[in-house]
Amino acid sequence: MASSSVIQGASAPMPPGPLREFWRAFVANKGAVFGLVVVGLLLLVALFAPLIAPHAPDQTNSAAFLKPP
Repeated sequence: MASSSVIQGASAPMPPGPLREFWRAFVANKGAVFGLVVVGLLLLVALFAPLIAPHAPDQTNSAAFLKPP
């Protein structure tokens, strides 16, 4: 059996894909990251809105709201 100095299956590293390049450029932009955080927080508030404000907004008594104490 002859020995081979070439490693089977080894090749040059693959270049980063377009998604990875986009992500690196996105993370480098501080304004874009801030916007993503704001959108994420708004999404969380919208998803947990029934827990944050459990009362229905259409069931308020606006006449009682305008009465003096």
